Amino acid sequence: MIEAVLAEIGNWFECHVFQPLETTDDPVRAVNDMLDAALDYFQSGRRVCLIGALSLAKTLVAFSESIQLYFRRWLKTLAQALERLGHSCKRAKKFSEMIVLGIQGALVLARASDDVAIFTRTIARLRTDVTPVG
Repeated sequence: MIEAVLAEIGNWFECHVFQPLETTDDPVRAVNDMLDAALDYFQSGRRVCLIGALSLAKTLVAFSESIQLYFRRWLKTLAQALERLGHSCKRAKKFSEMIVLGIQGALVLARASDDVAIFTRTIARLRTDVTPVG
């Protein structure tokens, strides 16, 4: 059952996040579309990240590789888009970690404090941080 859920999530992210980050010609649009997809998928902070939650459950070691691949793919495709924006490889990797961390952390905090505005404010702040280098 969990395999099917992870596959469904992975397919959604592949279509709506990873592929657009890789193939959209305009990297600013690609990153903003990713942030829009996060707002939609996580229902503006009303929905938790199941993969993130599963990563915390040590009893689910059997799924750790799938979970690691999901986050690695997200970080990699986002970093590539940020490099196309003009960031150095090192900066793009750090920035992609900050963005994914911001999304994941905002989801946890929004749910824990029962304040979905935390998530939408975080997405808006991340959006303003995505500017071309130059």
